[in-house]
Amino acid sequence: MARLLILRTLAILLFVVTVHSRSVEKFAQDAPDFRRELQLSPEFFVEWEVFLEDKIIAFTVRVNAIGWIGFGLSNSAVSKRPSDAVIGGVRNGQSYFKDYHFASSILPFEDNSQDWFHTDASEKDGITTLSFWRKFETEDLIYDVDIKDEDLYITWAFHSTEDILDRISLDNKHTTTDREIVRVNLLQKPELPSTTEPPATVPPTTEPPTTEPPTTEPPTTEPPTTEPPTTEPPTTEPPTTEPPTKEPPTTEPPTTEPPTTGPATTEPPTTEPPTTGPPTTEPPTTEPPTTEPPTTEPPTTAPPTSEPPPRYFRGEKDLSPEFNVVWEVFPDESRIAFTVRVKAIGWIGFGISNSDTKVFSDVILGGVKDGLPYFDDYHFAFSNIPNKDDLQDWTLTQANEKDGNTTLAFWRKFDSGDELEDIIIKDEDLYMLWAYHPSEDTISILNKHLPTERGTFRVNLLQDPEEMKGKEGLTRLLSAPWSRGRTSSAVYIP
Repeated sequence: MARLLILRTLAILLFVVTVHSRSVEKFAQDAPDFRRELQLSPEFFVEWEVFLEDKIIAFTVRVNAIGWIGFGLSNSAVSKRPSDAVIGGVRNGQSYFKDYHFASSILPFEDNSQDWFHTDASEKDGITTLSFWRKFETEDLIYDVDIKDEDLYITWAFHSTEDILDRISLDNKHTTTDREIVRVNLLQKPELPSTTEPPATVPPTTEPPTTEPPTTEPPTTEPPTTEPPTTEPPTTEPPTTEPPTKEPPTTEPPTTEPPTTGPATTEPPTTEPPTTGPPTTEPPTTEPPTTEPPTTEPPTTAPPTSEPPPRYFRGEKDLSPEFNVVWEVFPDESRIAFTVRVKAIGWIGFGISNSDTKVFSDVILGGVKDGLPYFDDYHFAFSNIPNKDDLQDWTLTQANEKDGNTTLAFWRKFDSGDELEDIIIKDEDLYMLWAYHPSEDTISILNKHLPTERGTFRVNLLQDPEEMKGKEGLTRLLSAPWSRGRTSSAVYIP
């Protein structure tokens, strides 16, 4: 019976692999429905092919660099957060490539579900080329971005020379000129320019359609041109009674014909009939409306609108050899995000206070247990045991545990509105508090941190460290004892 079950399982797996292989093979052989390209910067070129029936999009990027290459999609113009991204390159002749996402942190997190598929990578003459594809919609509903027939944002970045080693770090991040965002509809077909000459690339002269108001101008019954009736005056030229043509008598023999005093040629006065012709009500000149052929210019995917990024700055500190924190400030959103990386697999504690003790402090406690994250907003009053807040104002965006390290990413507003249990983050010094347990996830007085596994750090979180470079006092370290056996470091910013 067990053998039969194993055979059935293998048959199902073989069927799934075969179906997937055939799908990929079909995609590789099919011609795309259309192809588009963009020069994102002088160094970064991207082209993409769309396969509508298979709901697949394939990208190729060529970058004038030999370091890591980043490319992603986002529904927001707020820099790269949140976004679905890939990072890859070629190191020592071998390619590397993974599916990542950005949440609130400046650093990416590797997706548990790898939904981008790498097909080619090369590095030659200082240029790196990567090819990869994914479905319009993946099964990762949390971290992937659906590709629809609407605008989204392409995010891109690279490092000119540095490859990713064991992990992505702030030591080899891009420079400010090696990243950008561009707005585009990936599923919009390029339209061919109309061949109805001329392809009037004048500003679209569908001006309103120049039926200029219909030139029934008023109907030019100009008043009926009975002008007065052009009896011009009646040309009764003095009756042309030409002197009687008494030609000298033709004595030829004398033909005594009566003298040819023909009746005086008083021709009837040429009073031409008054030209009261039918009033010249010329047919109203309603010329056919001059609706010039619509100047269907090629779709103005006007140069990609690279929107200026919002205000943003960040700071980083190794609070201890085991505890690293990065904070990112978004002044336009009155929001601050933290990412902590700790060499531990137990609970992680992090908070802020207006003093260098945990009394009256606003903290979070979280971690990963049995593969699942836990995370809550707490506060300390007078007890050594934290109290869970009624209002949960810190938001977790990422939690993972790998190779003995725990990473948590989370954010909150400068002012959460919880005046009783939270600390307002202002443009002034406060203290960051940190603690952890190397191995225990349960939070209790029985498995509290050791004296060497906690500390405080004095800093103004809303002050851009880049603006303070070179100012006196930036790197002065203070000692702020919290309890016996423990020291704390602080940065004092005057």
